[in-house]
Amino acid sequence: MVEAEGVFVKSNLVPPASIAGVTNTAVPDTSSTNLTEKVRASRLSREAELALIARCQAGDREAFGVLLNRYRDRVVNLAYQLLQQRETAEDVAQEAFTQAFTAIGSFRGESQMFTWLYRITVNLCLQRRRRAKLWEPLEAPHLEERCSENGQLNDNNQAPYSTEVADKAITKLMVEQTLARLSEPLRVVLILREMHDLSYEEVATVLNIPVGTVRSRLNEARRKFRDAWYQAEQAEMGKQP
Repeated sequence: MVEAEGVFVKSNLVPPASIAGVTNTAVPDTSSTNLTEKVRASRLSREAELALIARCQAGDREAFGVLLNRYRDRVVNLAYQLLQQRETAEDVAQEAFTQAFTAIGSFRGESQMFTWLYRITVNLCLQRRRRAKLWEPLEAPHLEERCSENGQLNDNNQAPYSTEVADKAITKLMVEQTLARLSEPLRVVLILREMHDLSYEEVATVLNIPVGTVRSRLNEARRKFRDAWYQAEQAEMGKQP
């Protein structure tokens, strides 16, 4: 059984996985800095962000490049977490920044830049899923297809991983598998809140819904994630000799 840092501690739900540490990489980052900490570190001060936006609106491409470098990983991660397709996530991120650059003149600064980018990204992901008819549920990653009989992660063209790294990779797959079982509205709000550390107000801004709706969806999403997680965990334990 994979043991890992608790998740949803602040909501009193503690399945043994750290959803905040799940990224879009083939193997999770094993450093002490997880995705949530990176998100916090990437946020500019309000004054610095507004100054960069003003330069962008004046046609300064270098300033937009600073914003792109600041937020690109977050946007790619979000797109991957919503679509579960790496190449498509890269395409969506590129399209999101292209749209943002084209429309930067209309940005009034009423919200933060990253919430604006997140709204563009979420909308693009939903559009992609509709066009591809990728409606619920997402195709969940299958642990059996990614792990060998001895529990090692199968990853083509990669050397064998240590037990610790393999365990973290399996935990990542289990989190993805559990998230894939949630309906789209619940999955999106949970990813924004727990994996990207957005406040309730920021999630509401990204999704253009009331804060009360964010809270109710999160409560339901956390409950269903917890239930699905424990079902998956029990199933994995039942396979052990």
